[in-house]
Amino acid sequence: MILSVVCMAAERWADAEVLLLRGCASHPQIVGFHAALGRMRLRLNQYAQAVEPLENCVLLDPDTRDHRATLVGLYQTRLFASFSPESKRAMLACLADDTLTHSLMHRAWLSLLRVDPEAADYLALFDGATDYPSFRARLARTPRLLFAIQDGQLLRRGLERFWAADVSIERGLTFVRRWFHENRSELNGFLPLLGTLARTCFFTEYVFATVEDASGLGRDGLSTPEAVALLGCYEPLWKHERATELSGLSDDPGYRDLMRTLILEPLEEQALRSTIPTLGPITDEVSRAVQGQYEENPYPRWTTVGGDATRGSGAGGGARKRSILVAGCGTGRDAADAALNFPAARVDAIDLSRASLAYGVRQARRMGIGNLFFAQADILNIGKSSRLKRNYDLIVASGVLHHMRDPQAGLRALLGVLRPGGILRVALYSRIARAPIVEARAWIKAAGFPPTASGIRDFRAAVIARPHTDPVRAWLLRSYDFYAVSPCRDLVFHVQEQTFTLPQIAEMARTLGLSVCRVDIKSPVHMAAYRERFPADPAATNLAHWHQMELLNPAIFAGMYSLWLYRTADESIADPSWLEGGDGDEPIDG
Repeated sequence: MILSVVCMAAERWADAEVLLLRGCASHPQIVGFHAALGRMRLRLNQYAQAVEPLENCVLLDPDTRDHRATLVGLYQTRLFASFSPESKRAMLACLADDTLTHSLMHRAWLSLLRVDPEAADYLALFDGATDYPSFRARLARTPRLLFAIQDGQLLRRGLERFWAADVSIERGLTFVRRWFHENRSELNGFLPLLGTLARTCFFTEYVFATVEDASGLGRDGLSTPEAVALLGCYEPLWKHERATELSGLSDDPGYRDLMRTLILEPLEEQALRSTIPTLGPITDEVSRAVQGQYEENPYPRWTTVGGDATRGSGAGGGARKRSILVAGCGTGRDAADAALNFPAARVDAIDLSRASLAYGVRQARRMGIGNLFFAQADILNIGKSSRLKRNYDLIVASGVLHHMRDPQAGLRALLGVLRPGGILRVALYSRIARAPIVEARAWIKAAGFPPTASGIRDFRAAVIARPHTDPVRAWLLRSYDFYAVSPCRDLVFHVQEQTFTLPQIAEMARTLGLSVCRVDIKSPVHMAAYRERFPADPAATNLAHWHQMELLNPAIFAGMYSLWLYRTADESIADPSWLEGGDGDEPIDG
């Protein structure tokens, strides 16, 4: 081990790797060899090669959260082409940790599930049965497949954290739900599977296509936990007239956890709405329209975020007495992330939608976050509120400004409450990357799909029915947001949306006297390509250069442009270094 450290200090990477691999092979139970190998590969940007040693760290040292947090970050770029039981065990350990941002790993989970031998039979059923009669016939020949689905640990644990962004799996789960509806006498013994289905249907806001008449389920036969779970597969239980009674029907731990998700938490959010302070009226017409959308469809519905308020209370010392504003916080994921990353800072979070804010308040309470404060407000009026600070050290406006009538006016309003030397992080839609979305929105308008749950379900069915060679279909089916109602509405049905090019953003920044201190790039491959092409810009902050890169590869900013800005006049005092010293897995990042 010591010799490998000496080699790494001298940047003799090949020699260090040989020594560490030898150590891993000779002493496979010593976590230090695997950890050193993983760290070295991360330092060399060998992310795919770092996965295996970090999985070994997770398995050998289960008490150390940092191994799991690092591995989840790596899973963002990991797609499994082959199966290993160690990868499955490590992923299950990550899924069981409530303090991680599980949404980062949904693609890795799906790819591992696809190569898991234990999932092969029921995935073959999902893939092969393209209509319900064939599904029912296959299931009649092999009824054990229902138990295989219920016993599918990787499937069910993943569906507790996120939905499956896979048309075949969605269709298969829809058929399983329909089978239970038709065979209600067979529900006994299937509470775990029914609970998974109900939770998935609730999280996706009942996006699954429905042909069966489920109207009778809520009127009778709700005497068993299985029957209640089946009803929860078709409608939100918290709205049922017997909701409180149903939540206490059984002491089964799985049932009680399901009722907490489907009944108790939504009822808590309803009660919290009236407690959220309002910082002035919302008078702008576009703001009111956007507010209306998110009152109906809060977004995103998140379950975990990468932090724990009890960890490292002394960490992030550079953030002491700092103040952070998350403007347009939605349901509060970025705000919770900021508060957990910087427990010594005060975090204010504002949004137009009380429904979204109530979700964030509930989640913050659940996580025990004490430095996060929510309020209803319009960005346009932020400088007029006496209850907000006038000098934030960091302002985060991620995925917000492009939903305003005048994004530049919104940005100017935020600058009005940014302290001298403060940092502003904005994330905006790319016109180049979202060309398929523009086409989809035009199609929606021409076809007359309404922005309702039924209209969104009809739109999705029409998309899935398009030829497999259709580029819009391919783009949408790759998008995670396509697989739930509120995210799909946000993706292609939004009431107000603008897109940008990097030259436009550069001009807006110039007009407002702003400079770029960082461009967030998810893929290390894209960053390496930039630095090879533009070696004179090691900071990689030249937006004109990034525009050239995007023209060559439109997928670089498929999510959003994410830029860290400061006032050009404040260059001598702008110091973003404190943002690297938080207590979370990485600097604040959406």
